[in-house]
Amino acid sequence: MQLNSLRLKLIAAFLLLALIPLTATGIYGHFFTSNALSGQALERSINQVRLQAESIDSALSQVKGDALYLSALRSLNMLRQQNRPEAIELWTHEVGQDLLVLASVRPMYYAIRLIGTDGNERIGVRADNDRVRTITDLQNRSGVPYFDETMKLAADGVYVSPFQTQDTSGAPYIHYAIRLPDGVLVIDLHAGWMLRSLPDDPGADTWAMVDQAGRFLVYQSDVEPQSLYSDIPNLLTGERGTLETTDSVYIYDTVTPADNTFWVIFRHTPTSILYESVDHFYHIALFLEAIAVTVAIALAIIMSRVFVEPIKRLQEMTFTFGREGRAPELPDNPPHDEIGELTRSFIHMAVELQNKRMIEHKLIERLIRAQEEERKLLAYDLHDGLIQQMVGARFYLTSCREICPHTAIDAKTGLVRGCDALSEAIVEGRRIIEGCARPRSTISASLPLFRKSPSRPPAPPGGNSRLTSRRCPPNQRRPSQ
Repeated sequence: MQLNSLRLKLIAAFLLLALIPLTATGIYGHFFTSNALSGQALERSINQVRLQAESIDSALSQVKGDALYLSALRSLNMLRQQNRPEAIELWTHEVGQDLLVLASVRPMYYAIRLIGTDGNERIGVRADNDRVRTITDLQNRSGVPYFDETMKLAADGVYVSPFQTQDTSGAPYIHYAIRLPDGVLVIDLHAGWMLRSLPDDPGADTWAMVDQAGRFLVYQSDVEPQSLYSDIPNLLTGERGTLETTDSVYIYDTVTPADNTFWVIFRHTPTSILYESVDHFYHIALFLEAIAVTVAIALAIIMSRVFVEPIKRLQEMTFTFGREGRAPELPDNPPHDEIGELTRSFIHMAVELQNKRMIEHKLIERLIRAQEEERKLLAYDLHDGLIQQMVGARFYLTSCREICPHTAIDAKTGLVRGCDALSEAIVEGRRIIEGCARPRSTISASLPLFRKSPSRPPAPPGGNSRLTSRRCPPNQRRPSQ
């Protein structure tokens, strides 16, 4: 599109001035702000997962501390030193009381048990609703995975079982077992307390935890683990990190419940949700850019009108002055800028030019009137002077010719010729008089700005007398004396 209009050029200039910084801001926002926002969103999610991993580590560390505390109980050491049945019974009771005391202040423990090397439970307490009771139905745990695995460990070695067991209330728990010199100490820990920091309503996120073999330990009830299986092997690195797929992001961290054992807790978030702040930034940026462009267009139209209207008005005044020759009037409230000064200068020039044309018009009219007066005087002089004299001469010549004898042929011929010459001179003189009396409208026809003059001058003196040319009549007799 060609910008042949000053208004279009001004609008284009305003739009360029507005779009250049907007484009630069958009490019900066795309390459820097969006990266910063996406980095912040990712970092925020990483920190949340890290907090969950630290919460689980803290819970397991507390359980480990309690297990080490119980393994070093004075009553337990005294029990190990007894041989007499009465003393064994006494210190067994003391150990049971110590377990009751600890279990009463640890509501997250479902049960605490001491198991001998033969697999028989020796002492145990269990939470029963709001009370903690001593276990009376002691069982043999030989052959149970968590017992067998713990017995393979060295002293103070720790084994943590998967989330496979449920208590009487249906809540899952884990077996936290520590190897003792004379058996195994097992603490049954409620999994809900260990995972208490997980959000109750994760929204579009998916929180889950798997063991080092990729088996799901914890996941939401509305999640199908099969849908995530293909990506789980990439999370089993034993470290923290992120994994981005085409439409989602995994943020994971590692929990080490025991030696040579790790769990992976991860957060699976759709990309549109994780980077929602970035999309929000783009939406706001586009909205603000649209507003800025709209404002720029409005300002461009308004400012172009402010700039162009005085110029268009000046152009119209120029065309009108060129057609009509009449100086325009000064418009109301002309702008106090270069355009206003140009308008004032043009009107001043037009007024001066109009005045000069009026003066010139008057001078030309006066010159025409003077020429007409001269022509009139010349016509009067020719008509009343020279022509009358020539008519009189012709009259005398005609009279002379009539009285000449017929025998004077040569003289008569000369008189006829003289009479004819006078007739031709009279005709030529009349033509000259009529030319001098031409209307002034034919003289001033090339001056369209001046008024037309009368079409004919006044008649010369003598009324409607007209001169007629005629030849001297041949061979007329002289009148008799």
